[in-house]
Amino acid sequence: MVVVTWQEEDNIGHCLDSVRDWADEMIVADMGSTDSTQQIAMSRGAKVMRIDRHPICEPGRIPPVRAARNDWILVLDADEQVSAGLVEEIRKAIADDTPSVFLVPRANLSLSGFAPHEAGFPEYTLRLFRRQSVDLDGYKGLIHTFFEPLPGVSIERLGASFPDCCLLHFTNPALTPFLEKINRYTSQDALTRIPWEQSGMRELLNPMRIFLRRYLKEKGWKDGWRGFWLCWISGVYEGFVLAKLWEMSLHEGAIPDSKMARAKMRMIVDGKP
Repeated sequence: MVVVTWQEEDNIGHCLDSVRDWADEMIVADMGSTDSTQQIAMSRGAKVMRIDRHPICEPGRIPPVRAARNDWILVLDADEQVSAGLVEEIRKAIADDTPSVFLVPRANLSLSGFAPHEAGFPEYTLRLFRRQSVDLDGYKGLIHTFFEPLPGVSIERLGASFPDCCLLHFTNPALTPFLEKINRYTSQDALTRIPWEQSGMRELLNPMRIFLRRYLKEKGWKDGWRGFWLCWISGVYEGFVLAKLWEMSLHEGAIPDSKMARAKMRMIVDGKP
């Protein structure tokens, strides 16, 4: 099992406790945490390796996967836990030599609870695989991406039920840290999008489309106020990406900090273009 961490002292112990009785090894790739993340991981018997700091976890997954000594790899996030039922599903899966990649069911808990319709439970994500069955060399570590299975590789889904058989993802527990995460992630996302100058009305309508799709078509409304706010935040996320693309167009493609933005405003006051 491998996991990438940064300032995860509230989560990493629960994550490792859910796998340490049956995982052959636990590798924690830490991005220089200054809290007790590394100490907690070592106290659970994990091997801790240091990797470069990055605003998102995706680029950090390659080093621990390459360092793992076993053929089968389970990749977790620090805020995820493996339920008892999923442990049995994983054991059965890796006992079969035929499939090489498994899609693992995940339940996304957020805002102090669980909104199964908004979260689309079970959300299947590729997390269990034979190392030689995925494209490590071609992986770019982009936001919200994972290793691609190689051509011809067998892909199957594990069984799912909540809360007994799934990855329990304790993500975005409260609104304030959620907004901080959105700010960090939208900056990374904006860097991968087409420039603002190439955007059109279709892109500008995306925030509303996303909200309506998740709230109406995907039935987020069934999850009450939690479902409403999560669907609304999904639209807001896209809106922030678009706003940052516009802001980048004012700064030659760079996301400005306060110093850069103030300099731009002072140029206007001084009558400079």
